[in-house]
Amino acid sequence: MNVPDRSVSLVSEDDIRTRVVAIWLFEHGFSAESISVEFSFELRLGRNIYRVGENKPVKSSVFRPRADVLVRSCDGRNLLIVEVKAPDKILDNDAKEQGISYARLLRNGGIAPFVVLTNGHNTQIYDSISGELVSDAQVPTNHPHVQNGFRVSVDDIELRAEALETFVSISSENLLEFCRIQVDYRMRLLRSDDPFSGKKYIPTLYIEREEVKKQLSKRLDEEKRQVVVLFGAPQVGKTNFVCHAVEEKLEQGILCLFYPAIGMQGSLLEEIGEDFGWIVRDSSAPYQIVNKLTRILRRTGQRLIIFIDGWNEASQALAQAIDHSSARLSCDEIQIVISLTNIAARRLLLDNVGNPSYIAESASISSASVPLLEISPEKIAQRSSVIEIKKYSPEEIQKAYDIYSKVYVVQIPESHQKVNDPFLLRIGMELSKGRCLPEALDEPFLLGKSISLKASRAVDLDEDVVVLLLSELADAMLMDDTPVTQVVARKRWGIPTTAELPKGLFEAALIAKVYSDKNIPCFDFYYGRERDFVIAAWVRNWFQKSLDKFKTFLSLLADSTCQSVEVDALIWFLKQPQNYTYLESTTQCFQLQKDPSVKRAILLSVRSNPNCFTNNQPHWIKDIIEQAAKDSSMLVRVEAAKLVAEFADAHLLVSILAVEQYLEDLVVNLLEVDEEYSLSLGNAGQIILDSLRTLHWDDSSDEGSYITDILSDLMQHHSSTVRVGASKALGYIAPKVFLQSLIHEVGLYQLSNEAAQEYIDGLYLALDTLGEIYYGSMCPGYLDVLLDSPPEEHISDYEAMWKICMPVINFYRKEKCGKRLMEFLNSIAPDQEVYDKYYSEKICSSSQTFWDGNAVQLSLKLDNLDLNEDD
Repeated sequence: MNVPDRSVSLVSEDDIRTRVVAIWLFEHGFSAESISVEFSFELRLGRNIYRVGENKPVKSSVFRPRADVLVRSCDGRNLLIVEVKAPDKILDNDAKEQGISYARLLRNGGIAPFVVLTNGHNTQIYDSISGELVSDAQVPTNHPHVQNGFRVSVDDIELRAEALETFVSISSENLLEFCRIQVDYRMRLLRSDDPFSGKKYIPTLYIEREEVKKQLSKRLDEEKRQVVVLFGAPQVGKTNFVCHAVEEKLEQGILCLFYPAIGMQGSLLEEIGEDFGWIVRDSSAPYQIVNKLTRILRRTGQRLIIFIDGWNEASQALAQAIDHSSARLSCDEIQIVISLTNIAARRLLLDNVGNPSYIAESASISSASVPLLEISPEKIAQRSSVIEIKKYSPEEIQKAYDIYSKVYVVQIPESHQKVNDPFLLRIGMELSKGRCLPEALDEPFLLGKSISLKASRAVDLDEDVVVLLLSELADAMLMDDTPVTQVVARKRWGIPTTAELPKGLFEAALIAKVYSDKNIPCFDFYYGRERDFVIAAWVRNWFQKSLDKFKTFLSLLADSTCQSVEVDALIWFLKQPQNYTYLESTTQCFQLQKDPSVKRAILLSVRSNPNCFTNNQPHWIKDIIEQAAKDSSMLVRVEAAKLVAEFADAHLLVSILAVEQYLEDLVVNLLEVDEEYSLSLGNAGQIILDSLRTLHWDDSSDEGSYITDILSDLMQHHSSTVRVGASKALGYIAPKVFLQSLIHEVGLYQLSNEAAQEYIDGLYLALDTLGEIYYGSMCPGYLDVLLDSPPEEHISDYEAMWKICMPVINFYRKEKCGKRLMEFLNSIAPDQEVYDKYYSEKICSSSQTFWDGNAVQLSLKLDNLDLNEDD
């Protein structure tokens, strides 16, 4: 039916009011004075609120007709949603679904029972519950909703959930707007525009991480990775990067959801379900949520990136739930970016039996390479979908000083020692507001002042009370680790369960509300480094202890259970430059420590304390290295290897160890790591390989060094583990020396097939290194140099390689490694034209590129070799 064209353009409140009373609600007893017409109204989208109409946010781009109007009764009942379209627009199904979703999602006044679509020429009136067309003229007087006083009596929750799904499915713009609202809601715990708020993410202070941004785009856009892992040390800017990346991608129109783990109560799927208002009550809930989400994305033709910040801040049970949810969300339309601290890598990426989690597998992180995230992240294989966020680069340091000094109105003296620590620089700038930065930023001093400043802003607490509350919370963590349940915290603080908690602690970004494994409300420190300070300075009082009392504490620590928070605090304390003497004193208690994490903490502190490398007599480090290298924990040995690498001068290392035999013993102990952490590329054992190579390069004379001499001898060690480890290390650091040693082994000892297998991994590592030497990695290799050199140099090098490769090729002719070595040898051979030109008078046997077992005479039984035999 065509309604008479009384007003082609319904844009004014009077037009709408007249049409509603005179036509659509005719015979229902409403007058113009008894209804209100609202061009702006609020919808509840999941747990968030969105305003439709003239007061919409500036960034909003929600799909809507020419006007959206809510008609209410004078007593607050929602009567109609009116969708007014332009006269030349058709009343299509999208407009109908949009109007019905509006009617069901209204924040106040209940569901509007009817939706009116009109373009001034045609009108359609729909039941907002059933979705059926009820009239094209007016609301029927006998309709059940009218009989019920324009109220609906249905399951409000189910209808709202269905409406929200419809709303975000109608267009990508609606879904993008929902994502913006979700991100705003979830980010409120971390984000502030006030540079003095103490929050982690202040947009005006953000320093662009260009390289990390480039890597993330590559993983997400080019490689289409389903999971990307961002990791780094605590307080290096991971949260800042993630928050900024989310906001930037939303500005680009890319759909994103954001979840800080510290604020999550349920699994990722449960949190997504809550955001969308999807209430599912049976065991199929996870499937339903995934199905709904993927259906929306496929309908809108969009992909979604889910960012999870601070995975390490979740309890173990919740962390596993996040991993399981990520597995369920695996599909082409969804990508996950998750951040964590490197020290939590093993806890999060490996299960109870050491197998990689879903996130680890999806990011191509093997179980053997997980420890590298904690110990030496630069060794992670490039094929892995992991990105490290480090402290500021030199360019980023300059940008940070420029931006921070302007925001905080701080002058930077020429004598100031610039730092690359984002957290330390920020609190230093904030505390120097309106003044000059000091020459050096004293971290313990600045942390104490920063906490005091935050405490002074806690409106409902005195500063002394804040210190007491934080100290009690930290002491509780030393007993039961982090986080502390609210029940325990209230007992410690003397606050009854019926009394309100002091809001100042949370508003000042000193304490955060989190949840335990059993979803119990808990408290934790907002910043881990502030927790370390409180434990070290206020609870343990280490700064005030004498050396004797500190050593007594370490001795007592050896016989007790050490919580992870105490280990973190110990690392923080010992790596401070002013605490060098305390660090030196740990030598006497090192071997007493039963907990490997404490030993690793001491070794890490040695590497992190700058005074360890400015002191002229670091002989006390000898004892640390010796003890750590013999430790039963292989990860402690790996840390020892990293410490060895810091002393790149082998002579210095020998002088530290006093007797050269100690160095050989050290190497043996490090090689035994191969039993647990393979000495191979991309695994934790690579740290051992690189440490030995560093020492070799510094002491190398031609191909050999003191280290290669040790490794060559160890290829005959009585222990199979040491023999295999020595061959791997020698092949990796000096492949030509390895090949010469291997010739000696196979020629002198007439190796059995079983014994010969021990050297194959070393041969593969030698091939990798030879490939890097001759072909280069980041720059041209040695082969390019030979091609530009006089031909006799190329020929001479090839002949030398041929002499040490052919015996090994013959011996391993049935193994793939033998064929690979032959292929390599052929690949570096000079062209025949070179031989014809420079050696026309000779027939050089070294130009042969076929199997020739008699080219080099060895004490090998080659009589029975079938050189043409296939694998």
